[in-house]
Amino acid sequence: MTLKPWREIAVPHEDVLKGTFQQAEFAADLSRVHDGTATPEYQNPVLFYQRTFITEGMRLLLDSVLKRLTGQGGDPVIQLQTAFGGGKTHTMLAVYHLAKGNAPAKDLQGIPPILDKAGITELPRANIAVLDGNKLAPNMPQKRGGVNVSSMPPAHPRRRQYSHSASFLIPLQRQ
Repeated sequence: MTLKPWREIAVPHEDVLKGTFQQAEFAADLSRVHDGTATPEYQNPVLFYQRTFITEGMRLLLDSVLKRLTGQGGDPVIQLQTAFGGGKTHTMLAVYHLAKGNAPAKDLQGIPPILDKAGITELPRANIAVLDGNKLAPNMPQKRGGVNVSSMPPAHPRRRQYSHSASFLIPLQRQ
């Protein structure tokens, strides 16, 4: 028995085939999506879901978020724990696009069955806050209205400072 070449079994995306793939564009960035400056495959919910394989874990999480946003239960706090490259940011983007509601559910590949199973007829819309731990690091104060805002007070010479770079997505309430 001869094994088929991998390119016959799993066809790469067009940008890989054409040689136009940009490694810098591969990394998802929740803040850039929220700011409206991300590349189309992350910014556009329809394109994002076309390129996303919804795993069982992601399906369960999206189901929980949908239920929470429609007042049918769901977890109030969800902690994503995976190793580097495990899909935390991608999962937060899936939640972001779902909760933002900027595209009809029927256009989001893989979402209609999740809605059907949850008994939800239309996507809820939520106000969303995005906190980027990289941009809010203690050593990177932000200027707001002439005031320097730090996530931690200036270091005392005998006190250790720890920085934690993580992103948070918070669907605040239904609109």
